[in-house]
Amino acid sequence: MTDHLRTLHEIAATRLSCYPNAGLPNEEGAYLETPESLARQLQRFVDRGWLNIVGGCCGTAPAHIRAIAEMIEGRPPRPIPPPSRRAFYSGIELVEAEESNRPLLVGERTNVIGSRLFKNLIAAEKWEEASEIARRQVRNGAHVIDVCLQSSDRDEIADIPPFYDRLVRKIKAPIMIDSTDPRSIELALTYCQGKSIVNSVNLEDGEEKFARVCPLARAYGAALVCGTIDEDPAQAQAFTRERKTGDRRALLPPAHREIRHPARRHRYRPSGIPLRHRR
Repeated sequence: MTDHLRTLHEIAATRLSCYPNAGLPNEEGAYLETPESLARQLQRFVDRGWLNIVGGCCGTAPAHIRAIAEMIEGRPPRPIPPPSRRAFYSGIELVEAEESNRPLLVGERTNVIGSRLFKNLIAAEKWEEASEIARRQVRNGAHVIDVCLQSSDRDEIADIPPFYDRLVRKIKAPIMIDSTDPRSIELALTYCQGKSIVNSVNLEDGEEKFARVCPLARAYGAALVCGTIDEDPAQAQAFTRERKTGDRRALLPPAHREIRHPARRHRYRPSGIPLRHRR
């Protein structure tokens, strides 16, 4: 329990509770920890400042709770740390976006728009072969797997279950759901473990679609990629620094004020145009 509580103390931005059993039951179902021994073990965690709430579960009696209450008397609870600015994403395995692992590599070969091979496999409904592309990308160093099944030729809603069902069995990396359809985004989120990334939202159509996607991201604990595109009739996609930063400021209020999606879960995409170099 010590290692688990230490880790939770280091990463949790909320209160921590620990209410253990009075030891493990013996062959007769009896719990052998005395009130004094249980309180003594919990005191190690309290003295290190790891806990906010302590108590007892199976096998504890009023005497155990009394001993714990006497032990914590006068001891300060764990201070609640300020919200972290660290960015974590996860499937089964966790990825942190920070200096030591830059750049964060997103595998985009599982994208019907960007990969002809993947598009043809999806069209032929070869789900196993299509999901193997994601596994190869992870083996080759991708930190995150981008998945786009949105195509005018097929029903995205119908393709998500057979593909994602195989995908989540083969990779442990975080998944980036690349779609503009809120229904498809929610369906894909139901298959994803951990903290996924929704790619993307913008203000091109005003706040209507934005307001439909943000609650989904909050409900499923996902991060959002926010594109710097708005309703400007002359230049919807931002090209200058001033327009990009202006769109960023415009994206934050509806996400945070109306939908309460935390700013630390946003990632802004400045819509850079890729350049190809020719000799």
